[in-house]
Amino acid sequence: MKKTKYTSRFKFDRVIESVRKDNVSEVARSYGFGINLLSKWRSDFLKNGHKHFDTKTDQDVIKL
Repeated sequence: MKKTKYTSRFKFDRVIESVRKDNVSEVARSYGFGINLLSKWRSDFLKNGHKHFDTKTDQDVIKL
């Protein structure tokens, strides 16, 4: 069985959709992939989503 690669945009859109609907299983089923996969994407997003808003200035301050 070939492993499907999903784009980061697709993952982000599905995570946001699952948050809005508050239903992981419905979103996963509608796109034909596993609930566990979407749950992992959500977990990763909730844990690391703030990194998107990091700026170069913030990173420079951390280095100091």
